[in-house]
Order: sequence, then C-alpha cells, then structure tokens
Amino acid sequence: MRVRFERFYQGNTRLFYDEPLQQQRYETCLLANRSMHTITLPEDLPALVKMANEVNRRCYAQIAMVDEDDSSPDWSSVLDLIIARIILRYGNSSEGRRALRSLIMADDVLASTVFEQIALMERLELVDWCIDLAFVSRSTDEIVGYAIEALVNLGADLRPFRPLLHRFVRQNALYSPMAAQALCQMNDMRGWNYLVQGLFSTDEWRFASSSNSLCELHHRIIPPRWVVNRILHWIRCLPHAIPPKLRMDSFEVFIVKKIVRFILQYPLDFPQKVSLLLVLQQRIAQKPDAYHPAFRMLAHDVLIWARASRYPYQLWRQLEWPPAIRPYIHPSNAPVAGLLRMLVQEYKGVDIFEEIRTWKPQS
Repeated sequence: MRVRFERFYQGNTRLFYDEPLQQQRYETCLLANRSMHTITLPEDLPALVKMANEVNRRCYAQIAMVDEDDSSPDWSSVLDLIIARIILRYGNSSEGRRALRSLIMADDVLASTVFEQIALMERLELVDWCIDLAFVSRSTDEIVGYAIEALVNLGADLRPFRPLLHRFVRQNALYSPMAAQALCQMNDMRGWNYLVQGLFSTDEWRFASSSNSLCELHHRIIPPRWVVNRILHWIRCLPHAIPPKLRMDSFEVFIVKKIVRFILQYPLDFPQKVSLLLVLQQRIAQKPDAYHPAFRMLAHDVLIWARASRYPYQLWRQLEWPPAIRPYIHPSNAPVAGLLRMLVQEYKGVDIFEEIRTWKPQS
C-alpha cells in the first residue's frame, strides 16, 4: 500500500533520508504497521506546515478510534517525521522559525512534538529560540514547560535565568516541574526541595509530575545524599505516601519500580542499600509477585558489594565465625546482620555473576 499526499505539495518529491537517524526513524515508522506504507514528504515549507496540521488532525482521529482502518500508518510517527524535516531543512532560517512558532501556537500536541524533536536531534542552534519562548515571550504555560524541558535535555546553561526559575517553582504552575529539573541540573536545592515535597504531596498532579521528573533526571545528575534518604523514607511510608485517589496495587507497584530503578542508577552506600533492602523485604512479604524482581536485583547488588569489601567487618565475622567466638553485635545492627545472614543462606552456592549475566571481577 502506497500512501501519498499529492494535495499537500506541488513539484517533485523524494524520500526522507536526510540523515541516518531520520532514515532509521522512517524505517521504524514503516515497520510499526502491518502493511507497508511509503509516505512521501513535500519539499517546500508551506506544504510541510499544511501537511503537519492535517496529520495532527488524523492523530486525534486515530486516538479517538474514529479511523478504524488497522492498515493505516501510525500518524504520530508521521508527524514526528514532518516536524523533524522542518527543523532539519529550515530550522536555521527566519521563515522556518516562524513556521515552527505558528505550529506550537496552534496546538499543544504540535508544541510537544516540536520541542521533543529539537531535543532528540540535539539542535543546539535552536537554544536561543527556546530561551526566547521560555523566558522572554509571552507564551502559554504548556509552551513554557515544553521549552524548559527541551533546554534541560539539550544541557543548555540556564544559570542567567536562575531567578526566573525560582519564581516558576514558587508559582506551582504547569511548568514548575520542568523549572525544578533545570534547577536540579544546577545543583540548586530549591529544585530538589520542590520534587521531594511533591513526592509526599496529596495532590495527584503534583505527585505524578514530581515522581516523573525525578525519574527523568537519572541520566543527567546524581542526587544529593539527603534526597536519596528522603526517597527511601517515602518507600517506607507506602502505601500512605501515595495520594488517596491513586492508592491501587497496580499503580503502587508501577511507581515503586520506577523509583527503585531511579535509585539504583546511583552509587548508593552500604547503609542506603541495606535500608532499601529492608523496605523491599517488608513489601515482598505482602506482595511477593510484584516486588520480588526488584528485591532480587538489589539483593544481588548488596551481596556482591558486601562480599568484595567485607563491610561491615564485624557483621561478616558474626556470619562466618563459630558461635562461641562471634563478636557482640549491638541491637541497632541486628536487622542488618539478620539480613546479611538471610542473603548468604539464600544465595549460598549460587554463581551470582552467572545468574544475573554480568561481568565477573578478576580475583
């Protein structure tokens, strides 16, 4: 099946193979459907803008299940291709920037797609344009949020706009979580405070936006120790730490897996790992099927680290020495000693490195 858009352009056309990355996206767009589609994009800017608006309407129809044809292409992927071509071909020109501005002012989905493609393709030449939309021009709250998010993903230096970001965080608007991400990138405590407070909020939107923003930071910056400790405290408070309207087993497991994955991205010290293990051990006793994978992954991590470093030494002597000569363990360390004893017994004789398929250190 060949899908063409003759009414959107005039003149010759060619396939959208401007860059290897775009070629890969084009092939992914085709393979995502049952039938093979060849979508030919126009060359000139007005036709691309007109086509983007038409495809955006088809995206809404596809989401609303108005278009019941299963053989139709994924229109959201087609929209990504169109916006990417506009950015690649005309992003440096004044006409192209005016066209992009008209698209983001027309619809929130188009605005989200434009800024997402700018960040995904790392178009650093559009940083000044994004800064103008985020901090200078009078834009809607959604556009300000999308622009700040793109700037954060591009790694732009937003230190000159720190006072504005502080004001954005205080306003608690739609763009506040993105402003908090930008402040976290500067190691500003106000950004971390906003996200951590949102994690304990009873407001559904504040909780969802803060937890999602925390998980989106895992490739960019290491959180301070106090932030990790507050997140561990949040896990201990489950399920009461989740807003009442969201206290469902499926959502709890989903958000905890995201938070645990976020925490495991960083080099936790031994007390933090043990604290997280104790919490997950309590949760796994209540919901073993849901929490066992995360618990097992962290248990492997703690046991490998503890065996390699023999820390804390007294606890390992408590495990390995005969009962008559075992050292005294303070009651405050009893849970840790019991946990290590349980881990050693559970994984005794198991090649942990082979089981989790990771690199084995040389002795």
